[in-house]
Amino acid sequence: MNICTRCGKTRVAVKTYKEKVGNSIVIYTINECPDPLCQKIVDGQLRDDEKRRTLVKNDQKKRELLRKEALLRRKQLASI
Repeated sequence: MNICTRCGKTRVAVKTYKEKVGNSIVIYTINECPDPLCQKIVDGQLRDDEKRRTLVKNDQKKRELLRKEALLRRKQLASI
C-alpha cells in the first residue's frame, strides 16, 4: 500500500510500464494522490527539493575544486 506523504490518502496507480535493463525486465509504477490539488503541491515540493539537492551538489564540487587548487598551490610554494 502506498500512502500520500502530504494528506495520508492511499495513492492510486496512474501508469505502469516495463523496461528491459540488461537481461532483466523492470516494471515501473507511477502512483499519484487521488486529490489533484494535493498531488500538484507534492509535485512542487519534489521539484523544489531536487533544485536544492542540485545546488548543494554543485556547491560541494566547487568547494572541492577550491580545496584541491589551494593544496596544489601550497605544494608548489613549498617546493620553491
